[in-house]
Amino acid sequence: MDRIRFASVRDVYDSFRTAADDIGLPPTDEAPLDFLKRLIAEKQPLAAMSFCAYLLPRRECVWWATQAIRHFEGNDLDPRDADGLNAAEAWVREPSEARRKTALRFLKDARGIRAGNFCARAAAWSGGSLTLDDQGGPAEPHLTASFARQALLKSIISKPAALQRDLMAQAASAGARFAAGEALAFKAN
Repeated sequence: MDRIRFASVRDVYDSFRTAADDIGLPPTDEAPLDFLKRLIAEKQPLAAMSFCAYLLPRRECVWWATQAIRHFEGNDLDPRDADGLNAAEAWVREPSEARRKTALRFLKDARGIRAGNFCARAAAWSGGSLTLDDQGGPAEPHLTASFARQALLKSIISKPAALQRDLMAQAASAGARFAAGEALAFKAN
């Protein structure tokens, strides 16, 4: 069973105010998975990866981003990124308000523009208040996708330029299979 909750690409764009800018292509009335597969086939990996972030439900989106980063970084994963990924993954495994707030607490002390911090923010701002004291405004629907996308980009741009498009394509392809209902798995294209 697939994980897609939208009937068309236009529905995805209409649901998230940042989707059009992040994806960089106009909406269509295509089925979302057909659109994603077309972007992959047309070798538009940035647009495909970005669309995937918005297509997946929040929890699955965070899982996809964390696992892609772990795959891309391998044994070179910085412990500071691992901490953020761990906070995000804890919320994925138990998507409770307590776990979401644990990710928010992690961010209070997290420093730097790091892929792990972006993943933690994707989980922390998946719903509820933007602050620990519940005095902040509610998380907007686009925040999880936007921060998951930024996490992936942060990881990918740290790699040699010759590999970057391939890594985006790997993320998009794994995300497409995951959206279609398959297990999340990363492999070279």
